[in-house]
Amino acid sequence: MGKILVCLVFAVSAVAFAGCGSFQQDFNQRKYFSLEVEAIPHSGSAFENQPKGLLIRDLSISPEFARRFFVYKVGAGQYEQDYYNEFMIPPARMITNILGENCYEWGLFRPVTGNESSQIQFRLWGKVVDLYVDMEIPSKPCSVLSIRLILEYQNPASQNSDFFPVLSKHYTARVPVNSPKTSRQMVLAWSQGLQNILSEFYQGVKLSCN
Repeated sequence: MGKILVCLVFAVSAVAFAGCGSFQQDFNQRKYFSLEVEAIPHSGSAFENQPKGLLIRDLSISPEFARRFFVYKVGAGQYEQDYYNEFMIPPARMITNILGENCYEWGLFRPVTGNESSQIQFRLWGKVVDLYVDMEIPSKPCSVLSIRLILEYQNPASQNSDFFPVLSKHYTARVPVNSPKTSRQMVLAWSQGLQNILSEFYQGVKLSCN
């Protein structure tokens, strides 16, 4: 009886994912992925020769997307988790790491820690609001990523130690998943979405800080 129940649960799970259009799923092997972006071309700015101290706080994330498992939106307010495809590390930490690497690569900022309060001129924080694959139209899945980013400035010469926002924006990227519609293609679409968000954020930083 126990064996029959296990087989039945597995069969039901397989049928549920089979309903996600042409998505190709391998139920025999768990796979691990990480988002990757290319370096964003950057040009000169008012303070590129004297990069300012930037403290990056860990991004928070909506609880429903906080775990490493992929999440699929299959209907209005209806989501499913994929226990066979997941990120190598929690997604909030992964995206925070990528964000930090890019910000410091631009030459506009230099890294500082919370223990170096006198060196902090800018502070960046935010939240990963959405991270899922939209399968409401099974034949046209899209990887969805949205992030709210807030960049704040503190004038070290001022007697007032308060930070004030210089850039606050909610960025959203929806990238179609290319064929064959596999988990790898989903990750490539998410990566492209993150690339688009970082490029837009960089342009906003240049305009706000020059």
